Amino acid sequence: MKCIGPVLLGALWLSAGLGVAEHARASEEGAPSPAPTQLATRPLDVDPADEDEATAARRKPLGLMFDLGSMSGGMLSLLYRPAPWLRLHAGAGTNAVSPGYRAGVTLARTGGGPSLNLEGGHFLPGDINGLLKILAGNGYRANPALEHFDYDFVNVHAGWDIESGNLIFFARGGVGMLWTRVPTFARADATSAITTTGTEPFWLVIPSVSLGFVGLL
Repeated sequence: MKCIGPVLLGALWLSAGLGVAEHARASEEGAPSPAPTQLATRPLDVDPADEDEATAARRKPLGLMFDLGSMSGGMLSLLYRPAPWLRLHAGAGTNAVSPGYRAGVTLARTGGGPSLNLEGGHFLPGDINGLLKILAGNGYRANPALEHFDYDFVNVHAGWDIESGNLIFFARGGVGMLWTRVPTFARADATSAITTTGTEPFWLVIPSVSLGFVGLL
């Protein structure tokens, strides 16, 4: 009987120790885990798509542009964007009669929208009578003054751009100005041949349109 007391005391002490350990373990399991350190994130008001477009615009300053215009014909140009809103272009092409060249500048919003374009160029001499006959029909009579027709031109256009990935599509309209010199002719009498006496300046202001696209490189 003397040994029963110490045994009971030891059992009670062990039981109490196990209960405390289980309570501590339960408290640890039920406690919420500490919140992970929050990483810095981009501001909520910045659209990731807009950020990607702006980055792509800065990384792709070069492009190729092809367009068809009522004043400039068909042109293939090299385009350079020193800023997302500024485009510089220069190239060459044809008006279906003779070759020519052109350079210009465009102001436009990144991602598409309204644009403003100013460009100028020159076409080498060519016989434009054939083209006018196609446009006017068989009733057109060839004009000797247009057999070696060359001209300088300037286009001032407002337009709208649609940007999708690496492509930019545009439609523009405005006014075109044309400068040239045409030969003057004289006839000595009814039986003599037509002779050229010189040239005289000629200029014209007409509506102008163009359609085209840009492929960013």
